[in-house]
Amino acid sequence: MAISTVSITPDPITVSIGACHFRIGNKRPEDLIKLVDEFVAKADNALFEAKDQGRNGFIISEW
Repeated sequence: MAISTVSITPDPITVSIGACHFRIGNKRPEDLIKLVDEFVAKADNALFEAKDQGRNGFIISEW
């Protein structure tokens, strides 16, 4: 079901989603801590890319 079809308000509700994922693999925990800011920035960029493409969209950034 698309979010815009849910009738909880008089106007349609739309959602833009940005997400990022990566495989941990053989990274050490202390290396992962250093990567958090970069990971969040990639997800944030994906969100703004989804918003730029219009409503009811999503972008998944692979890392």
